[in-house]
Amino acid sequence: MNREILFDAQRCLIIKDGISERKIVDLISLSKNHDTDEMILFLCDLYYEKHRLVSELLESDDNSIMLDMGIGAMFRLSQAIRLIKDSRKEDIDEQFEQRTAASG
Repeated sequence: MNREILFDAQRCLIIKDGISERKIVDLISLSKNHDTDEMILFLCDLYYEKHRLVSELLESDDNSIMLDMGIGAMFRLSQAIRLIKDSRKEDIDEQFEQRTAASG
């Protein structure tokens, strides 16, 4: 995964409240020790963790600020996951085109 995609995905994972910013996950640090597949799995696990939290909150108190934060985090995680997965698909397509051009 190239740095541009990594930074775009990281921007998806920043929550701004008008006063400060908070990262849901620090992808830059995560990418130093983990490959793209591991990062996607981690983000998916975190997404489903938030999904379980949102489901529990819906059953108990649907007006909770935690519910809004959970839904927002799920959306941001899904956007980051989509960006990373799409970039992987583009990388695979590009590699395939290069191989077919070289053999053809």
